[in-house]
Amino acid sequence: MMLDALRLAFITTLLLGGASLERLDDAFGELGVFGEVRFAGMLLVATALTLFMAAPRRPPLSGPLFAWLLLLAALHAEVAASWLWSDRTPYAKAQLLEVGFSAAALALAVPLVRDAPERCLRLFLVVLYGSAVAFVLVSLVLSGAPAGELAGAGAGGIGGARLLCMGVLAAAWLMREGGRHAWLLLVPVPLMLAGAVVSGSRAAVLALLIALGVSWLHWRSDRDGSTTAGSHSRRGMSALLAVGLLAAVTVPFTRAIGQIWLEQLLASSSAAGGIYLADRDVIFADAWQQFSIHPLGGIGIGSYIGPFGEQYPHNLLLSFAIDAGAFALAGAFLGITAGFAVLVGQRSTAAGAALAGASFFAVVSFFAGSYYDARFLWVFLLFGFGLRAPLGGRIGVLHLARAPDAEEVPA
Repeated sequence: MMLDALRLAFITTLLLGGASLERLDDAFGELGVFGEVRFAGMLLVATALTLFMAAPRRPPLSGPLFAWLLLLAALHAEVAASWLWSDRTPYAKAQLLEVGFSAAALALAVPLVRDAPERCLRLFLVVLYGSAVAFVLVSLVLSGAPAGELAGAGAGGIGGARLLCMGVLAAAWLMREGGRHAWLLLVPVPLMLAGAVVSGSRAAVLALLIALGVSWLHWRSDRDGSTTAGSHSRRGMSALLAVGLLAAVTVPFTRAIGQIWLEQLLASSSAAGGIYLADRDVIFADAWQQFSIHPLGGIGIGSYIGPFGEQYPHNLLLSFAIDAGAFALAGAFLGITAGFAVLVGQRSTAAGAALAGASFFAVVSFFAGSYYDARFLWVFLLFGFGLRAPLGGRIGVLHLARAPDAEEVPA
């Protein structure tokens, strides 16, 4: 019960994102990090975990999980170290803080997930679904129609679109796992889809379509088991993920296209009074060009300025590359692909839900979002390691409390 309460507090903290007292009143800006909800939430969870988990002795982490966590720790540390050669602007400080929060979120997720990964995943999806339903209801009350943002609450935009799309994915999984009346969970889904579309976040809608495709292929693989059809489904799912990851890596190489359009778009932007254009190919090409000038160590965290004044390259892999160099880019790509490799090989329904969530956040991270926005990607990939080798059964308490199966009772 205590762990479930901590899991709920942790999930809520993740969902609130960068909410802070400063958004209510500028006077709270002097509080700095102490005025941020994520700082208070993570500090509360960390303190409770330290006290609650001091008594029972946990078994060591599995080898693959330990290696994966070590890779991500080194990756975030390398990006943080790039502060030493960054421009040290106010945005650089904000990015450094986000790297720290992202690493802290993953570190806190490990003890919360490892003992009961499927239980934690279910709670995660229930909260996502409930939050998406609440978002839709509030938007209906305030504007009379589905909306992609709640301006009065300071929520919306890409964050609102991500929540609504994850509400759709959560509804699909909960309906599949539910009982006879579970189809009622799909009633608010059309409103969630409408809100995601009107939010203007095309990346979130595209990510949802890909995640639904991956989820369907995983469902077929799980249903068909080891049959030929199941084998084809797993190959199709692996191919879809491989194409997505390959596109994320190769899109920045389209420098030729970006260079052809760059001067024209910059000129039209200036003529229009500096209106921001969302041409990702140009932004990616510019970021890759800057990275190619400083391939070893990057230009330092928060130092990037894009062709239209962007403060980050709108691509998670490019963010690692331009901030900390080629080793950070390789580490990020390896960490993502290793996590997906663990998930793709599993046929349980819980693994399918984690795979859909990881696919969604991977795709949106390739088009927008900062280091802290990637927190959901790392957590969903972490579920894969937990579901692959649940550690809760190794503690002993669960085994002692479980009634033996008929086959296990000696004659």
